[in-house]
Amino acid sequence: MATNLDAILKKYAAQGTDTKNKVLGAAFVLTLSFFRHPLLRLSRPQPTLPLSAAFTPSSVTYIASMSKFPTSLRAMQLVERGLLSLDDDVRPHLPELASSLVLKGFQSDGTPILEPYDVPVTLRQLLSHTAGLGYDIPDEDLIRWAREVKHTAKSTGGTLQGLMFPMRFVPGETWSYGTAIEWVGIPIERITGKRLEEYMKEEIFDKLGMESSGFYLRRLLEGGSGKEERFVPIAIRDTNVLRALAGGEEGLITKESAELMVAPQLNKQQREELEKIVYGEEVTWLTPLLERKAEGPLDYGLAGMINLEDMEGRRRAGSMMWLGTAGSHWWIDPKAGVGGVRFATVFPWGDPVIRDLFVELERGVYEDLFHISK
Repeated sequence: MATNLDAILKKYAAQGTDTKNKVLGAAFVLTLSFFRHPLLRLSRPQPTLPLSAAFTPSSVTYIASMSKFPTSLRAMQLVERGLLSLDDDVRPHLPELASSLVLKGFQSDGTPILEPYDVPVTLRQLLSHTAGLGYDIPDEDLIRWAREVKHTAKSTGGTLQGLMFPMRFVPGETWSYGTAIEWVGIPIERITGKRLEEYMKEEIFDKLGMESSGFYLRRLLEGGSGKEERFVPIAIRDTNVLRALAGGEEGLITKESAELMVAPQLNKQQREELEKIVYGEEVTWLTPLLERKAEGPLDYGLAGMINLEDMEGRRRAGSMMWLGTAGSHWWIDPKAGVGGVRFATVFPWGDPVIRDLFVELERGVYEDLFHISK
């Protein structure tokens, strides 16, 4: 297996200064539910280019929206402890959401049309992106609203003010990818009395031996531990969590919570909106996410997107996946007991070479493990 997967990485890694349809470096980590430790770690660094640090499975990297997965995991820990509920109104912990309004459009003079809503906002909705929250960066209406009201904070700025955008729809009405998981971090801090990074370190990172994981790069690289030499602008592996959710033994959460995280959460209308955004004729910022129609019918769990049918030569029905804007990508297949992460960094978002590399690695895993081919 290692030889086959390494050959795929080699095919996509740049040789010398020729970078056309190549990546400067990539790493791949494979875990199985019946192995305590990652089964396989491979990388293809590109040391011949002066701006490219060596890329190994020990690299310290940027993971972007892949951080939503461990945030969901931390929320489920609080659900298990009775400190949060999936279906109770979360606004007592988030009064800022109670004052939020739904953006319905704009008047002829540009004035935003905002309406109140009278339904609860639940943790389940936040984790499954059905709470009505969006991102301002790809959303023309939210950008226009910010311009009209002179709201300068950005949703990617790491501040509470940056999250204070109007809702895109009444909570529970449909599906939209956005800042919902960022909001989830706030009640975690308020309930535990700890900053999210501190709680994350104590309850997840330290327990998994993830000593190179954190929120703030400068703080992370301090101390002379050699992390500076290992830093490349890419991603941090998290394979022990993947193993637990791929059907392995209990670890950071119970087996029941792990099964709940990978269970479909959307109703018919929400599923249709998700597939419209991903598969529709109109090009959206999520369009580069998948091979067109290759994933089949889709749903969303409490940590990522779920394919509802087997994918030919790849993951089984009921598998979950997500990725980060920098190009890193993970999947979990509970039926097969397999989880994998591919780390890479290529901008701009949606690079087709990075997507094709992920697909080939995934196919290689299933062909070698289960003799499944396309």
